[in-house]
Amino acid sequence: MPRVLLKKAEAAPSESSLAQLLPQIDARYAALETGLRNLEAKVDNLREDTLGRFERQLALMNEIKGRVVRLEGKLEGYREGLRLFTAPTSSARTSSRKRVG
Repeated sequence: MPRVLLKKAEAAPSESSLAQLLPQIDARYAALETGLRNLEAKVDNLREDTLGRFERQLALMNEIKGRVVRLEGKLEGYREGLRLFTAPTSSARTSSRKRVG
């Protein structure tokens, strides 16, 4: 019986100290939850901003790709025209041979 009374006597002060600390623990827990929610909101905003930036850059890259393809087509056309314009014709070859020979 004395052991039971001793255990009860030891448990009483720890229970009262826990009861006194419980409001502080609850307040700290609520503050942590609030901080975590704020952090999650900031991460979500950052994610949305990053996604928006990525989409804008992807659209810009696709536009530039289209412009490069069109430019390549035009350059190929100019090269072909220049090659035809500067290529010696068969009549020019024969006339140059007649002069020389």
